[in-house]
Amino acid sequence: MSAKGNYLSTRVLQGALGGTGLTIAGHYVALTTSTPGATDTGSTIAEPTDANYTRVSASGIWTFGTPPNGATNSLGALSGFFVAGAAQDGNSISSIAIVDTSTKHTGNLLYFGDITGGPVPVNANDTVSIPASSIVITEN
Repeated sequence: MSAKGNYLSTRVLQGALGGTGLTIAGHYVALTTSTPGATDTGSTIAEPTDANYTRVSASGIWTFGTPPNGATNSLGALSGFFVAGAAQDGNSISSIAIVDTSTKHTGNLLYFGDITGGPVPVNANDTVSIPASSIVITEN
C-alpha cells in the first residue's frame, strides 16, 4: 500500500514549505469494495453496506522504520471490522484505506491500496481481520 490521497499529499507539501501543516486526529482502517483513487475522500470510498461494518482504529500500533531507510512502516494485527451479516453475503473486499475518522463515509483519505491476491469474498457470518504486518506503507 503506497498510494496516497490528494488530501495527504497536499498537506505534507504545504507543511514542508511552511504553509498549513498536517494534523491528523486519528488513523482508522476502512475496507472498500472497489479500489479508491487519489481524488477520493473518506466520504466517497465504497465501504461495505453491512450494518455490522465499522472502521477500526490503527492508532498506536504502527511499527516505524528508521531514517534514512525508514520509508517503510507496517501495521499490527487488526480485528473487529465486522462479523458479516446477510447484507454482505457474497460481496468482496478489494482494497484497504487509511482514513482519519472512525465514522463511515466521513473524513479524509490518507493512503489506500488493493488487497494482494485480488478481492476477498465475504460471506454471512465471516469475521474480517487483518494479520500483523499485512499493511505496509512505503514512501519514496
